[in-house]
This record gives sequence, structure tokens and C-alpha cells, in this order.
Amino acid sequence: MAYGERVFYNGLQLPGYTFTAAGRFGFYGRTGGENENQWIDNLLIKATQSSGPLAITAQPADATVLVGSNATFTVGLSDPNGATYSWSKNGSTISGATASSYTTPPTVLGDSGSTFKVVATGPSGTATSSNALLTVVSPITISSPNIIYDFNDCALPPGTILNGNAGGGYIDCSGGITNSGVLKLTDAINSQGGTFIMPDANNNAPIKALTAYFAVRIADGTATPADGFSFVWAPSNEIPSNVVFGQGGIGNGLIVGFDTYNNNGEAPSFNAWYHGALLVNKLVPIDLLETGAYNVDPLLQYADVFIQVNTNGTLDLQYHGNVIFNHLALPGYAALAGGEFAIGGATGGLNETHWVDNIQIATTVGLVPIPLNFSRSGNDIRFTWGDGFKLQSTLSLSPTIVWTDVPGATSPYIAINNSAAKFFRLAPAP
Repeated sequence: MAYGERVFYNGLQLPGYTFTAAGRFGFYGRTGGENENQWIDNLLIKATQSSGPLAITAQPADATVLVGSNATFTVGLSDPNGATYSWSKNGSTISGATASSYTTPPTVLGDSGSTFKVVATGPSGTATSSNALLTVVSPITISSPNIIYDFNDCALPPGTILNGNAGGGYIDCSGGITNSGVLKLTDAINSQGGTFIMPDANNNAPIKALTAYFAVRIADGTATPADGFSFVWAPSNEIPSNVVFGQGGIGNGLIVGFDTYNNNGEAPSFNAWYHGALLVNKLVPIDLLETGAYNVDPLLQYADVFIQVNTNGTLDLQYHGNVIFNHLALPGYAALAGGEFAIGGATGGLNETHWVDNIQIATTVGLVPIPLNFSRSGNDIRFTWGDGFKLQSTLSLSPTIVWTDVPGATSPYIAINNSAAKFFRLAPAP
């Protein structure tokens, strides 16, 4: 760039630069508390049409959908002017799929594992995209729940705790599914909060798997809504009886967060934490999180939420007919005894309704095998294990067992056979 007789930029690299089609040029100027003339004259612009080879600038992304839903794949080109497209599924051309995007018919389970790609042809050449993988999953269902709260009697269920601040956190006799009773964590009012805590329904027995369902309403708020809500499964001593929390949850158990307010580029999003570690921050359009307004069909005001923790230590989340997490690994997963469930919501300087109805939770009692594998390595023993665990050892299993962390042990670990008998185990890593 030259200004007057001085050169300020010469050959400055523009990261990620691609050609622009159907673009426009413009100037912008303004003054503030101080001012200055900003006049432009004798404007000349020369644009050079692309003559380079056609290139894919945005590859089709993998898609995961519920059976019966549609999946859409989209490609971006360096020069889309005059380009034609030909999509294929598993290597076979799809009749009529000749646009930059392709949407499948309603999917069936047999479509899972299919790959889609596109060949684009333009004046500057031909480009072929990478394959995008389609995964089709069945909807989560819930049967034989041992926790059920529908709030239709307008009363706090026995054994539960409901906290709130600034008017949030209460049960109302109207506003729920089909205008029934409903748990209102927040209304569309600034700086409200509400938390609903559910007691251990398994009498301190270890839970190795669970399925949770509830309907949620996120609506009525400001143009930029805030802040969100979360579902928590954690040891009871990590959920204080007087706590109020929002989209970030509480404790070191499982937290599934639904964040509507963008503080630092982290939202709108779905989030999952386990053992204090953020596992995923999935950014989405705010329209995917928000539900129907109050003046629409009552059944359309709410989104169905299904949260499933599997015995293999994975998490599934389905929200409003969308697959959000599918078999997300929970590092160091182990059965939890004496845990509690809680749902909390909050607003800030901006606001949003967070109403919850028809909570159902089904739990499976039992222990989760911890995969500590071993093999011979000469006269020594080689241990391997998955993420989220630490190796511990003890010299004796009686009368009092004292387990200590093995210093510096990471998988794989070689236990040298140069001492008396020693016993090993895995424990969840902090």
C-alpha cells in the first residue's frame, strides 16, 4: 500500500486469502469527539479475474443426525462464478445434486457410514472435495425412570431442594407443557437464578449408567439472551444445599451446559465437563438453543432434552431433535455412589426464560470395569490404561491397605521385577 509518496505495505501476506466472487468495494469514514475532513477523489480500481486453478476453500463437513432427519453438505470454491457441481454418495453420482449444497432425503440407519463428496467444475478448472462422513443414530428413549417430576401439583416434590435469587427458582401452576405446572428457574428478568436439586434415588448404590429426559423452554428474552442453564450429576457433597448456579454447573462430576451468552467467543454453545475438565465447547447458532415463543402451540414452546451416560464411559446429548454429542468419551469414567442430580439456570445483565418440565431419570446400578491391561516384558510387567486414571500400588492387601501413587507413571508403564510382591490398581486422576 502506498500513501502519497510513501510505501507502507509491500507484499503483505493475507492469511487464508481466497478469491472473492460477486464482491463490492467500499470506503468507511467517521469522526468522533474530535474531527477531520475525509474526502476521496479520482477513484480508480482494477480487479483481476482469477485465472488460477479452481480450489476447494471449504470442505463438506461430517454430519451426525437422528434417523429420519436430513443431512446437508456444503462446499466452498475459490471461484464459484460459472461453476457446476456433481455430488456423489459412496462413489455413485446422485441424480439432480448439482448445487453447492446437497441435502439428503430423510435418513435411515442403513445410511450411517456413507460418504459424500462433490466434483466442481469451473472456467479455471476442476476440483474434488474430500469425503464427508454421515452418521445416523437412533433417538434416545427412556424407560422405567426412577425419578419423575411433572410439577402438576404446583408443589415442591418431597426430598428435593429449590433455591433461587432475585425472584427466580419457583414452581408455577401454569406455563408448562399443555399449560401444566412447571419449574421456573428464571423468568426473562435480569440477574435471576434458580437451582433444583434431586436426591439420590438409589440409596447410595453405585450408578454406572443413566438416561435423563426433560423439556426445557428458552425464550422471551433480550435480543442477545443470557445466560443459560446446566444439568449436573455429582457427589452430594459437591452440590451444596443452598447453591444457585447457571450454565457452568457445579462440582467435579458430569456437567452438561447450555450457554446462550457470548462472553469471549465461547457461546452460544453446548458444553460438557467431567472431573473438572472441559471436554467440548460446541458452538452453534442461537436459534438452535432457543425454543418457541409463548404465543405458539404449547407443544412447540419446549425442546426435548435427552442426556445419556453409557457404561462404556461415553456421553450422548440430543436436543430439540438434533444430535449434539454422540459417544463423547468421559476420561476416567467410573460408577458414582451417593450422587445427586441438579438443574440450574441464570440470567445476567441480559435475560431469558429458563423453564423445565417433565423431568425423568432412569439409572442403572452397578460398577464399571476399569481397563488396566498388562503383559510380560521380559521378566517385568507392562501396564497400559486409558486417559483419566492414575496408577497406584501397595505392598500388601491386608490387614490395612495403603495405596500410593506410582511416581511418574504414565501409560504404558514397565514395573521392574526387582523387589517383593506388589499390587497395582487404577484410580481416577484428579
